[in-house]
Amino acid sequence: MRTGTWLAFRELRARGGRALLAAALVAAAAALGCGLELVALGREEAANARIDGVGPALRVIPTGVSGTGLARLDLGPELLPAEAVGQVEAILGADLRELRARLVLQRVVSGRTVPVIGAPGVPPGVALLGAALAEALGHPRRVDLGGRAWPVQSVQEATGTAEDGAVVVALAEAQALVGRGGVNEVQVFLRAGAPPRAAVSRLQAATLQARVVPGARGAPADEEVQGALSKGRYLAQGVLAVLIALGLSVMAHLDAAERRAEVATLRAIGAGADTVWWTMVARSLAVGLAGGTAGAVSGLALSALMDQGSAPVSAATWTTMLLVAAGCALLGALAAGPVALAMARRDSVPWLQEG
Repeated sequence: MRTGTWLAFRELRARGGRALLAAALVAAAAALGCGLELVALGREEAANARIDGVGPALRVIPTGVSGTGLARLDLGPELLPAEAVGQVEAILGADLRELRARLVLQRVVSGRTVPVIGAPGVPPGVALLGAALAEALGHPRRVDLGGRAWPVQSVQEATGTAEDGAVVVALAEAQALVGRGGVNEVQVFLRAGAPPRAAVSRLQAATLQARVVPGARGAPADEEVQGALSKGRYLAQGVLAVLIALGLSVMAHLDAAERRAEVATLRAIGAGADTVWWTMVARSLAVGLAGGTAGAVSGLALSALMDQGSAPVSAATWTTMLLVAAGCALLGALAAGPVALAMARRDSVPWLQEG
């Protein structure tokens, strides 16, 4: 194989013009494919974030909570097991985008019994009011809760759920109101494209000692939107992959036609069929890798031009770029493989006689 690799790079230097042209064509297609993929991923994430504003994909609650209690945010005194949050994270793994552990209580607020939600990320010492509750209380600057006055920091956007009538405070302060730690609700937000039904099945199959409830967002929000966004992307990527494979295949056939005498000479001096095969495949693989790498880098810049509000560079961006480069290299090897195999197995004597 080392001899074949040396011969492949020698051929690349000898026919540098054709190799550069082939790599440039691969790079152009790869840049378009990578750019479209990065823009599509950014838009899928944006759509997923908007959908998440409706509510979580699913919720994990104590086993004794009824559907009516959940709808009214009356979860009772039971708490989730201490290990529930870690178990959910471990089971869902890469499908998990965000997890919010909350403590939901029923308390008297300014003379009304309403849900009080302890949530992470809320500044201590302040309260956030649901849109309906703020309207009912006349948009107060302070509310009474637990024997003290809480300044109202802001009013939440209307969601059309029971949370419009709730007060949100810091999780630690909600836990102080009941005199114990822990949570009784875990809201699960999945990455774009992860089906909620599959996540529910995985959690229900585990020994969570908790109840898993799908969100009330509906099938269009949970699956159909992401499916529609992904379908066109997959079609475009397939067409670009076929174009790259065809271009590299044509190059491999042209090289094979021009190198019959060289291949025959290699076989005559004792080179094995595997050396001949790898020489041709390695050349096409190197062209595909070079073009794919250049295309992936260009695709990152192209995505920024196509979508000024695209998501910042992240682990998913680098993963996409690596997959594009590796995919082009693989297409190069696959495109050259059949013709290289035919050349390696063919009788070289007639070619030597022609030479």
